[in-house]
Amino acid sequence: MTFQEKLREVKCEVHSTTIAIAYPLSGLQKSAQQLPPAQPLFAYLPLRSYGFRFILQADFEIPVTRQEILHDNIWNEWLKSEMVQLLPSAYEQFQSLPDFLTSSLPQLEINSHVTAIQVLIYFLKLIPTHNELDRYFNTFVNNSMKLLMGIIKLPVSREDEHGQMHIEWVPTSQCVLVKDSFIRKILPQELLLSHFNKYYVPEELASECNERTLIKLGCAPLQFSSIIRLIKDLYKQEHSTKTSSIEQSESRSLSLRKIFVNDVFFS
Repeated sequence: MTFQEKLREVKCEVHSTTIAIAYPLSGLQKSAQQLPPAQPLFAYLPLRSYGFRFILQADFEIPVTRQEILHDNIWNEWLKSEMVQLLPSAYEQFQSLPDFLTSSLPQLEINSHVTAIQVLIYFLKLIPTHNELDRYFNTFVNNSMKLLMGIIKLPVSREDEHGQMHIEWVPTSQCVLVKDSFIRKILPQELLLSHFNKYYVPEELASECNERTLIKLGCAPLQFSSIIRLIKDLYKQEHSTKTSSIEQSESRSLSLRKIFVNDVFFS
């Protein structure tokens, strides 16, 4: 029996189904301590919470108690595998949210001064971590984050050819996660960019967003080996510069000696 035939055994009269995700926007401009509470899972009517701070709706198979969904159910497992597209789709909608709030919903108070960076931070903070999520949905979140890793971008500051700073959006694979301000000071982004073609994750994101979430999305922690490599590169660079200066000085001295000898010889 094929997989599709097994599905039809469970939902014999269903030819299509809809899965949906909905985010509360009331906490968009609030601090990390005021995130929306965990929302119930929906199978048309609310069930218990599974740890999500957004609403997930699907035609889940449920027991008569209507408190939770059935585990080890082929239909529910299939729904869970199809739901991995929801978070990437939500991210794409969040990208256009500031313009949408301003143009389409001007009457809402949350539309004022909502920036793309604020929206990104809010989206990232609502991605559930394993310690707050029901284990049944761990694979859904893990697989969703693998898809997000390929499309999500972070804002970094970069100096242009005119010396002006501007925001550039780069893939997470180009970002290094460092929260220690001392390391950021002694190892400025200019060095990180010139030697590794990497940027620091913006301090605002690094301080507000979950570290494991950022790493799972592709940001790399700064490795001690990378610091050692950078020190070696800088030492070689400095040593090469000094050697070159000495060689140039010796070359000039030799030229002067030749001029002196020729002047004496031909005088």
